[in-house]
Amino acid sequence: MSPKSPAEIEEIRADMRARRESYVEQGKIKPRSEVEQAEEERKRKKSRFKRNVSQIKSELLAPALNSKFMVEFDIGSISEKLDNSWSFNARSDDWWWSTILKANNLYNEKLSISCSDAALPGSSLMTMELTDDHHGVTEKHVHRRQYDQSMDFTFYVSSNDYLPILFFEGWMDHIVGQTNNTVITPTYSNYFYRMKFPEEYKSAQGLKVTAFDKEGVNLIEYTFVDSFPTAITSMPLSYSSSDLLKCTVSMSYLRYVITKRQLQSFGDNKED
Repeated sequence: MSPKSPAEIEEIRADMRARRESYVEQGKIKPRSEVEQAEEERKRKKSRFKRNVSQIKSELLAPALNSKFMVEFDIGSISEKLDNSWSFNARSDDWWWSTILKANNLYNEKLSISCSDAALPGSSLMTMELTDDHHGVTEKHVHRRQYDQSMDFTFYVSSNDYLPILFFEGWMDHIVGQTNNTVITPTYSNYFYRMKFPEEYKSAQGLKVTAFDKEGVNLIEYTFVDSFPTAITSMPLSYSSSDLLKCTVSMSYLRYVITKRQLQSFGDNKED
C-alpha cells in the first residue's frame, strides 16, 4: 500500500482535532492542557519531518541516467512531405530520395539503434533593460525565447552499409541539389548547386529525443520542429590503433516542444 501524501495526512489530523473539540464541548472528554497540546504538536512535526526525509531519500536513490535515451528520425514524414510538395520532382538520380526515403521503416530503426551520443536541448529568455520607469531601479523584461542553434548527434558506423554517413551525406546532397546525373557530375570543375526550397528538405516533426528510466515508464520526449543537418564532423582514420568509427552530425531546428510528460509525482514512490 502506498503511503499517504502530507496533504492527506494533514487533512485527517484536522478532522480528528475538530472531532475532539466537538467531544470536549459535549462533555464527553476532558480538554487537554497546553503542555499536552505542545507535546503532541512536537511529535507531529517530528514525525512529519521524518516522513519527508524518507521521501527525499527515495527520490535521490532513483536518479535519472544519461544513458537511458532514444533518438528517432521519422524518415517517413520527410518522404510524405516530398510526395505532396508541388515543387519537388522525384528523379531517379536523387539517390537519397530513391534509396533511403523509400525504405524508411528499415532505416528508422537502424539509425535509432546506432545513435551513441545525444543531448537534451536548452533555451534561454532574451531580455531588455528598462532604467527610466522608476528612479534608481533597473528592470528586465522578456521579449523573446532563444533556442540553441544546433544539436550534435553521434552514430556508430556499421561496416555493412555505412548508413549514418550515407544518410546524412545524402540529405545534405539533396538540400544543395546535388545528383548523380550522368550529363554533368559533381566531379566537374564547373559543376553548380541549386538549393532546394526549405519545405523540400526540412523535417517538420521527424526528429525526437526521448529520455526515460530503466523500467521505461517515466519518460520525457522532445520533438524538434523543422530540423535538417548542417554539418558532418570529419572522422579520423589511423593505422596506429583500431577504434570504432563514429559519425557526428549537427542538426539545426526552429524550436523544440516537450510532447510527452509521463512523470511520477513527488511522494508517490512505494516504500518497501
